[in-house]
Amino acid sequence: MAKVRELLNFEKIKDVIDIDAINDKQAMVEKYVISKDMQEYLTHLLADINAPQHKAAQIVGGYGSGKSHLLAFLISILTVPELRQYIQDKNLKELAQQIDRNFVVVHWELQPNDVDLSQYFYYEIKSQLAEKYTIESWIIRKTSWICSIRLKKTFPVVDL
Repeated sequence: MAKVRELLNFEKIKDVIDIDAINDKQAMVEKYVISKDMQEYLTHLLADINAPQHKAAQIVGGYGSGKSHLLAFLISILTVPELRQYIQDKNLKELAQQIDRNFVVVHWELQPNDVDLSQYFYYEIKSQLAEKYTIESWIIRKTSWICSIRLKKTFPVVDL
């Protein structure tokens, strides 16, 4: 008689993910589990991203709820359009393949320090644009709530 482990193929699920250290983005997209609720959320999110004027999205959840996996999935399909073909959900795949713009990703985490939040945020944007995308920028206007960044040269593939 066959044993259960001989009938089923189990893969170990990585419970903690480091977004900066994703080695196989294709596998990330292929294996991303999309529940019915997540499918509904991603449908709205991808439609909004593809709209001419899209809004910011906020991802909130407790420890272990999948926030980092969701971000890794989104970063993968937005920065490497070729990976959209590996999305398992047919409707989401079609919606993602309709996105007609390129993205840059600036990843940062809040760390406990005494630096003004806007200074920290814009420093990270400036340094990561220069380091990852060779885009030089400088801050041209700053108030306590508003800060604008002007690129020294234009890049049609950048959607800021």
